Amino acid sequence: MCAARANPHYQDLRNRIDSIITQDFSAATEYATVFEEHRKVYTYGQTWNFEAYSSKKKYVCHLLPTCSCLSSVAERAHCTSDID
Repeated sequence: MCAARANPHYQDLRNRIDSIITQDFSAATEYATVFEEHRKVYTYGQTWNFEAYSSKKKYVCHLLPTCSCLSSVAERAHCTSDID
Protein backbone atom coordinates (compact mmCIF):
# COMPACT_ATOMS: atom_id res chain seq x y z
CA MET A 1 0.00 0.00 0.00
CA CYS A 2 1.23 3.47 -0.86
CA ALA A 3 2.18 5.64 2.10
CA ALA A 4 -0.33 8.32 1.07
CA ARG A 5 -3.18 5.79 1.07
CA ALA A 6 -2.26 4.73 4.58
CA ASN A 7 -2.59 8.31 5.77
CA PRO A 8 -5.81 8.78 7.84
CA HIS A 9 -6.35 12.24 6.30
CA TYR A 10 -6.23 10.73 2.79
CA GLN A 11 -8.66 7.98 3.78
CA ASP A 12 -11.04 10.52 5.32
CA LEU A 13 -10.95 12.68 2.18
CA ARG A 14 -11.43 9.63 -0.04
CA ASN A 15 -14.45 8.48 2.00
CA ARG A 16 -16.01 11.95 1.90
CA ILE A 17 -15.50 12.22 -1.86
CA ASP A 18 -17.02 8.76 -2.39
CA SER A 19 -19.97 9.71 -0.20
CA ILE A 20 -20.60 12.96 -2.07
CA ILE A 21 -20.42 11.23 -5.46
CA THR A 22 -22.81 8.52 -4.30
CA GLN A 23 -25.26 11.12 -2.94
CA ASP A 24 -25.07 13.17 -6.15
CA PHE A 25 -25.76 10.16 -8.36
CA SER A 26 -28.64 9.18 -6.13
CA ALA A 27 -30.10 12.69 -6.35
CA ALA A 28 -29.62 12.73 -10.13
CA THR A 29 -31.38 9.38 -10.48
CA GLU A 30 -34.32 10.62 -8.42
CA TYR A 31 -34.47 13.87 -10.43
CA ALA A 32 -34.49 11.95 -13.72
CA THR A 33 -37.64 10.08 -12.68
CA VAL A 34 -39.52 13.39 -12.87
CA PHE A 35 -39.21 13.27 -16.65
CA GLU A 36 -40.58 9.75 -17.03
CA GLU A 37 -44.15 10.99 -17.16
CA HIS A 38 -43.20 13.11 -20.19
CA ARG A 39 -41.62 10.24 -22.14
CA LYS A 40 -44.80 9.69 -24.21
CA VAL A 41 -44.77 13.31 -25.35
CA TYR A 42 -41.07 13.11 -26.22
CA THR A 43 -41.50 9.85 -28.12
CA TYR A 44 -44.49 11.21 -30.01
CA GLY A 45 -42.48 14.30 -30.94
CA GLN A 46 -39.64 12.15 -32.24
CA THR A 47 -41.91 10.05 -34.45
CA TRP A 48 -44.43 12.69 -35.58
CA ASN A 49 -44.33 13.31 -39.31
CA PHE A 50 -45.27 16.82 -40.36
CA GLU A 51 -45.56 15.91 -44.05
CA ALA A 52 -48.00 13.07 -43.31
CA TYR A 53 -50.01 15.34 -41.01
CA SER A 54 -50.13 18.22 -43.47
CA SER A 55 -51.23 15.96 -46.34
CA LYS A 56 -54.46 14.96 -44.55
CA LYS A 57 -57.63 17.02 -44.52
CA LYS A 58 -58.42 18.44 -41.11
CA TYR A 59 -61.83 18.84 -39.54
CA VAL A 60 -62.69 20.66 -36.35
CA CYS A 61 -64.77 17.64 -35.36
CA HIS A 62 -61.57 15.62 -35.08
CA LEU A 63 -60.13 18.08 -32.60
CA LEU A 64 -63.17 18.58 -30.39
CA PRO A 65 -63.24 15.12 -28.75
CA THR A 66 -59.57 15.44 -27.78
CA CYS A 67 -60.36 18.35 -25.49
CA SER A 68 -62.43 17.21 -22.53
CA CYS A 69 -63.94 20.67 -22.15
CA LEU A 70 -65.23 20.52 -25.74
CA SER A 71 -66.27 16.86 -26.01
CA SER A 72 -69.89 17.73 -25.25
CA VAL A 73 -69.80 20.29 -28.07
CA ALA A 74 -68.64 17.56 -30.43
CA GLU A 75 -71.46 15.29 -29.32
CA ARG A 76 -74.05 18.03 -29.88
CA ALA A 77 -72.58 18.73 -33.30
CA HIS A 78 -72.88 15.03 -34.15
CA CYS A 79 -69.22 14.89 -35.00
CA THR A 80 -67.82 11.50 -35.78
CA SER A 81 -64.23 10.35 -35.90
CA ASP A 82 -64.67 8.44 -39.15
CA ILE A 83 -64.32 11.51 -41.36
CA ASP A 84 -61.17 11.17 -43.48
